[in-house]
Amino acid sequence: MKRLFSIFMLITLFVLPIGKVNAYDLAGLSKWAENDFARAVSLGFVPSELLGNWQGNITRGEYARLALCFLAVQYGYTAVNSIQTNYVFKGRGASDPESTIKYFEWKAVEKFIADYCETKPDREGNPILFKNLNPNYNQDKPLFFSWWWDVISHVYKPFSDVDYKDDGPYINAAYLFGLVNGVGEGLYNPSAPITRQEAAVLLMRVYSNYGGVVPDKELKKFSDSDLIAGWAASAVQEVTAIGVMQGKDNETFDPLGYYTREQAIVTFMRLYENAPVSRKKANIPPLVDYQSQINNCLNNGFTVLEQYKTPSCTVLYGDNDPDPGVFDYCLYLIYHNGGFRDVTYFLRQNGAFINAEPIYDIQISKDGSRLSFKVYVTEDYNYFCYLGDLYNSNKVYENGGYCFLLDIETGKYLQIEKIS
Repeated sequence: MKRLFSIFMLITLFVLPIGKVNAYDLAGLSKWAENDFARAVSLGFVPSELLGNWQGNITRGEYARLALCFLAVQYGYTAVNSIQTNYVFKGRGASDPESTIKYFEWKAVEKFIADYCETKPDREGNPILFKNLNPNYNQDKPLFFSWWWDVISHVYKPFSDVDYKDDGPYINAAYLFGLVNGVGEGLYNPSAPITRQEAAVLLMRVYSNYGGVVPDKELKKFSDSDLIAGWAASAVQEVTAIGVMQGKDNETFDPLGYYTREQAIVTFMRLYENAPVSRKKANIPPLVDYQSQINNCLNNGFTVLEQYKTPSCTVLYGDNDPDPGVFDYCLYLIYHNGGFRDVTYFLRQNGAFINAEPIYDIQISKDGSRLSFKVYVTEDYNYFCYLGDLYNSNKVYENGGYCFLLDIETGKYLQIEKIS
């Protein structure tokens, strides 16, 4: 049932600087990296904190975060939020924008974390059990999917030098999933840089996580192969064989050279584009299959109000709260080849659990690649922030009526238009 609004407040759009976390400077990005970088941002696996200082060395903590976000996208989930809600109320003043944006990037990835934990083994090959991560859990209570991310962020502590702030939750999850290792004695050393040979190993760990294979191919010979550590030798050969990493000058690999942010983002993009197994090739086994994902929604109190079919997914609009008189309006994209995106959660996370606003006039483009809808953002919100394409057109919007347009493949918002 579509909900129509006869009157909308006409609110003036204004631009507001909200802190350095949104000040994305593309200056310094190498020409050779521009196309891959643009595609990586479009796919939605580049965290906002990694946008900038392109020639700076990426740290172990940053790399863990990037790896986890990339893995989420490969499985068909949201990893990085393109719309940020600053959940402060009118008259209270603005909260800290950096903390707010960080919070909503955490919220973006929590569905992926839950589905992964419930379907995949841990780094040792054992089932991931919530009670093992949180011994105080009362198993008689229902387990909400958001609790997985909470327990990994605040309770699960594999390293003594990592806390829940900054990259901490991503490091914990990446370690639990077998994507990264510590440095010994219960330490991770999150601020340390990584070398090129370490990057090769980390890339191949991510690739193998979703069943990546390496084709038979003549091994690349580098003039500095004697400098490559034994524990990294096979990964260096494999990552070059699938066209993800290259030699610095086609003759040397420079295994001990440090890895930059720019190089890290581009090589993950190549892993998506070039590797034999990738979501691009639609050959990654889903964490939760399509019908099971549909059933999970219906069996957990979700009431379907509207449903649409596209070539790649089913769009479900409905109320996710079974309690009468309490509404949690959601718009879900459930992909046929695996994956799930809640594309309107940013409209519900307002810091006070006020009912979500109904969505109406849902439209699908003829080719099934675009989705649009309208919603009225009430005065309970002070404003929300849209991070524009390539993160260089940050705009802050007051409450009012808006039409949203998004790309169905990536869940990325392409346009927000104020309506009257």
